[in-house]
Amino acid sequence: TFPTRVRLPAERLLLCHRVMSIEGETKSLGSGKMTTEHDVFPNAWYLDGDYMPTAIAVESGQADLMLSAYLGADFATRGEAVYRLLDARVSFHSDLPKVGETIRYDIEIKKFFEQGGTLFFNFAFEAYIGDRHLMSMVDGCAGFFSQRALDEGRGVKRSQLQLKGYKGKIAGDYRPFVPMAVESYSDAQINALQRGDYAEAFGPAFAAVNLTNPKSLPSGDMKLVHRILTLEPEGGRFGIGRVIGEADIHPDDWFLTCHFIDDQVMPGTLMFECCLHTLRVFLMRAGWVGEAEEQNFLPMPGIYSQLKCRGQVLSHTQKVTYEIEIKEMGYGPDAYVVCDALMYADGKPIVDIIDMSLRIPGFTKAKLEGIWSSSKTLLPLVSPKPQFTYEHILAFSDGNPSDCFGPIYKPFDKDRKIARLPRPPFQFLDSVEWVEGPYMKQNVGTRLLAHYELPDEAWFWACHQNRLPFSVLVEIALQPCGFMAAYMGSAL
Repeated sequence: TFPTRVRLPAERLLLCHRVMSIEGETKSLGSGKMTTEHDVFPNAWYLDGDYMPTAIAVESGQADLMLSAYLGADFATRGEAVYRLLDARVSFHSDLPKVGETIRYDIEIKKFFEQGGTLFFNFAFEAYIGDRHLMSMVDGCAGFFSQRALDEGRGVKRSQLQLKGYKGKIAGDYRPFVPMAVESYSDAQINALQRGDYAEAFGPAFAAVNLTNPKSLPSGDMKLVHRILTLEPEGGRFGIGRVIGEADIHPDDWFLTCHFIDDQVMPGTLMFECCLHTLRVFLMRAGWVGEAEEQNFLPMPGIYSQLKCRGQVLSHTQKVTYEIEIKEMGYGPDAYVVCDALMYADGKPIVDIIDMSLRIPGFTKAKLEGIWSSSKTLLPLVSPKPQFTYEHILAFSDGNPSDCFGPIYKPFDKDRKIARLPRPPFQFLDSVEWVEGPYMKQNVGTRLLAHYELPDEAWFWACHQNRLPFSVLVEIALQPCGFMAAYMGSAL
């Protein structure tokens, strides 16, 4: 008897419901094919609304394990090496499977090969629901590794080109529906998000969102994120967003005990789902929220996500960390996002994902604006009545500051000096349309929309050959900053 052998996972991750056909010569280490099926039952433990999650849809094509055993992998390794997924590229061609549907997986092992004494095989599959093409998994590579080889694994090594990054893409006039700042969220806040309590998770700005049954972050057995270490709206290699999630690992976690019974290790597909959940926290924080029965987070069709696994999560692992860097985000016309992800086990990078994606079908910019329209937090680009008019601005630059900012600034009308805006003709601020942020508090994330209209007969045209002087351009940008400082109570 061999100490280990290639197995399918046990329940809950035994997702191959039946084998419909098999081709290939047993014990040959040659090519082979297998067709399997999975039924999406109404009470399936993994459901996210009515949909099968991305990772479960991919994991259900798991019978490359069974096919490799049929073709003789155990007789080559003698049970002294264990299966590990190394590489795969996955693209969805249509929506995720729903309750009542059956998925067919046409799996093919193309070839076995040996390198440095280690057995590998290349494989792929195509998945269908009836005649509908669901997804393709291509460029799959798995190997059978000794304990020594696993212990000596160096983890993920990103190239210099990957590390460099580039400026991310914002599409369809995307901007957050609420002010975003660098934040972190505790276990309790993530628990609240898993209950659909946005206000408890993200703060009072979300209390005004009028939703009956808000979409929540998955929970139960699919609770894969325990806290957010940092959320940075302008962070990451691409400069348009980064979020880092974390979870605790326990020896009796279900995804270890069932995968596999004699070789417990977290499946790479579930690691992908962990990163997707972390990404969803960022999207919800940006205001992409909705009713549970309407909002679904699905992969973008036609985009190949590349998964590279170079390490393990085992029973002695303490913590896993998911770092997500957004590279494209916006509307097209539905809300969508594309990102890269890096997963760590106790600080060691083990899984690299390129071009992970999500979209929210039916959630256009107009749809989301409608959700936020009842909330004072929605920030319009223009205001029919400015919050601070020209008269307010003039009072701050050349009159009584209290006429602009209220009685709290009364001491600066006569008795005390204050840093003011320049007065005309060097005042380049006509109005402040709106300010989003607490009054008289130095709060990170406060922002405003300022307005200045360039007069045709302004003095600076004549002195600079009808071109805007650089000094004026700079002042147009700087004066709203000075106004914001006063609004936040800097003089107090």
